[in-house]
Amino acid sequence: MPLLAIVAMLAGLAGGLVVSWGILDVSPTYFAERLSAAVDIRHFWVGMAKVPVLAIVIALAGCRHGLSVRGDVEDLGGRVTVAVVQALFAIILLDAAFAILFNVLEI
Repeated sequence: MPLLAIVAMLAGLAGGLVVSWGILDVSPTYFAERLSAAVDIRHFWVGMAKVPVLAIVIALAGCRHGLSVRGDVEDLGGRVTVAVVQALFAIILLDAAFAILFNVLEI
């Protein structure tokens, strides 16, 4: 999960660079300068602190519904859908809770 989070962060930064360069006509050099001025390394560590908690939530949702599969492939498909929806919902709620917590702690 930590590697996946790092790749996602880098993909987000690359996407921001492409959009700002292609649509907003901001040069990559200026983007990098503003990025380093606006974003501190603590933002990376805040994101990485959430990774283990979110990984546990995903694993618990998958295991809970995976162990409940009975019978056929149709039941498996339904359980996978429910597990994904529940994991996404829990991730959204936990991410909001983390945002509130980090805001209160002024991190």
